[in-house]
Amino acid sequence: MRTILILVGSELRRFLRDKTALALTFLVPVVLIYIFGHVFGVSGDGPAGIPLAVVSETKAPVAVAITSALRKEKAFKVITTDERTKGAKPLTETQVRERMRAGSLRFALIFPPDAQSDARFGLKLKFLNNPRNEIETQTVRGLLEKTVFTTAPQALLGSLQKRAANFIGQANLDQFNHSLANSIAQAFGGEADQLYAQLSSGAIPSG
Repeated sequence: MRTILILVGSELRRFLRDKTALALTFLVPVVLIYIFGHVFGVSGDGPAGIPLAVVSETKAPVAVAITSALRKEKAFKVITTDERTKGAKPLTETQVRERMRAGSLRFALIFPPDAQSDARFGLKLKFLNNPRNEIETQTVRGLLEKTVFTTAPQALLGSLQKRAANFIGQANLDQFNHSLANSIAQAFGGEADQLYAQLSSGAIPSG
């Protein structure tokens, strides 16, 4: 036992003399904890208040719906206007790119003029980022994808109805919606007329 204690004491003294080993053992973990705490917020409930510029170059309802959903996401502080200009005019992509180059902004979501079209089903977006912190970038991207994937389908159903009307004709689409509403009402309950109105407006039927 005495031999073991001597060996342990010898190794401990050598370890304490090794400044590099001390730094790697104690200082580096503390620094990493501070960095991750700064990135993900001090509350322990995930990131909060990350500035996110949103530029909408379209009047498509899906852009309004997604922007509204992002405002409710506590992880983001949504910025849609240039507070430096008189009258707080809407941000432009050019202004966003300038601010990103200057380092005053790191993330932006752009809705281009053709973000949504009746000629196709889908959504076109631009995600701009200053990749100086890859961990934060991936976190923001994941939160954006979650918000878009949960919001866009509802908003895009209206576009799908318009495409269907152009393809098969409004009368045939109305007949299809009536049949679908009746089937949903019989299988799951609800008022067929209300379901038909929801389908026709592009809303997800809720019964």
